[in-house]
Amino acid sequence: MDIAGRTSIILIIAFVISHLIIKNNFNIIKPNWIEKILLTLTFILIYTVTLLFNFGEQRLLIFDLALPIVIVSGILSGLRVSIVVSTVAAIMINYLFPLSWPYAVLTLGAGLVSGILSHVKQSNRQKMYTAAGIQFVFSLAQVGIIYFLFEGFLYQVLWQNVLSIILIVLVQMSSVVMFLYTIYSIIHFQKAQALLYYQNQQRLRSLESQVNPHFLFNSLNTIGSLTRTNPNKAHELIIELSSLLRSSLRKQGETIPLVDELRNIDSYLSIAQARFGSRIEIKKDIPEMYLRWKVPNLIWEPIVENAVIHNIKKQDIVKISISAKQIGDYLHLITIDNGQGIPTDVLKKIKSPNEETKHLGLSSTRLRLLNFYHQDNLVDINTSKIGTIVTIKIPV
Repeated sequence: MDIAGRTSIILIIAFVISHLIIKNNFNIIKPNWIEKILLTLTFILIYTVTLLFNFGEQRLLIFDLALPIVIVSGILSGLRVSIVVSTVAAIMINYLFPLSWPYAVLTLGAGLVSGILSHVKQSNRQKMYTAAGIQFVFSLAQVGIIYFLFEGFLYQVLWQNVLSIILIVLVQMSSVVMFLYTIYSIIHFQKAQALLYYQNQQRLRSLESQVNPHFLFNSLNTIGSLTRTNPNKAHELIIELSSLLRSSLRKQGETIPLVDELRNIDSYLSIAQARFGSRIEIKKDIPEMYLRWKVPNLIWEPIVENAVIHNIKKQDIVKISISAKQIGDYLHLITIDNGQGIPTDVLKKIKSPNEETKHLGLSSTRLRLLNFYHQDNLVDINTSKIGTIVTIKIPV
């Protein structure tokens, strides 16, 4: 097998292992100590596989990837990781290839130099150039050790040996750049994912912390009017309002038992019924088996609130039915009202994937569920002139 073919196979093995393991299992933006240990073991695994590919012939150390892997580990992970990786690599080289201790010492030196230079503040591009320069120097030293100390010539003709030296140095330099480019691409991917997660959390915080100002204003007016005529009732409503406000201040993305969300609904309905009296009729069908199931905080209350405020001005009595049942892999939270339906233009805005709103309601509920579960089919709306059915689907 020629130089290019053998080197290509070794590089493919190394890249596949590094990409599969590192991309899916480690946070390499700011790895903690456990992840640094796992990264160290990963680099050792990569090197072990590539070293065994050359086992049996000392002259094939010319294809060895100890230096590129040690340099990459140092530049990426720092001095401690590079020292461990280079030490293990040196021991394995000396054990599997007797009398190769000069090359083992060279490997330790590469780990020390790359680990120290990792602490120099540079951009990712500058780090790749630095690593390539380090690799160039150590590759020449590696070739000198293997070719001249071990007499590991591959060809009989001098010019063929010179060409092979140039090719090996270039391949090793390229492999370092490719390794680092691959890892930096993974870092860029992880940063993009982290930014997306942060943006989603900020959006969740914004949506969850909103309290309809009209509801708050009307609630305070209702409580104020009762302080003289019915102080006990006013006191009860203050407790219900404070409970609802406390729920709105929970941490973004927090889930609560369904029973707590039902308390949020009861708090709202207590205030609404104090204002509108018998004009609001509520019916509940929530099996006890679902009460401890987790749902996003304040995910159902806005739907009930919507049903009240959009229908109370249009009809004498607003009848609302809420129920819960499991269908397949989803818990369905169902709200039915006897209103006059949602206008077509409003419904189109609610269902638009790019439509955002500043108010709690169907639009913000859809957006919250999308950000929370990363699914865009978790709110079903069936509306007509005799009423609306809104179903929230919570993945089990």
